[in-house]
Amino acid sequence: MTRSPSFAAMFRAFPRRTLVLSVVPVLVAVFQSVNVVVNDLSLAYGSAFVLVMLAASVVVTRQELATFRRQTVEADAFDRTARPQAE
Repeated sequence: MTRSPSFAAMFRAFPRRTLVLSVVPVLVAVFQSVNVVVNDLSLAYGSAFVLVMLAASVVVTRQELATFRRQTVEADAFDRTARPQAE
C-alpha cells in the first residue's frame, strides 16, 4: 500500500496554489495581530479576525489536501490499469 500524499507533496506539485490558500491567510493573520498591537486597537476584534483567518486557512488547506489525495489516488489507479500486464 502506498503512503497518502502529504502537505509537502502538495506544495511541490502546486506551489502557488498552496501558498495562496494555506500560507497567505496565516501571514495576514500575523500581520493583523501586529497591527492591532502597534496601533493599540481592540484586542477583541483583532483576535476574532485572527481566529477566523486561521480557521479559514485550516479548512481550505484540508479541502485542498483531500482533493490532491483524491487526484493522486485516481492517477495511480488509472496508471496501473493503463500499463500492459507482464506475462
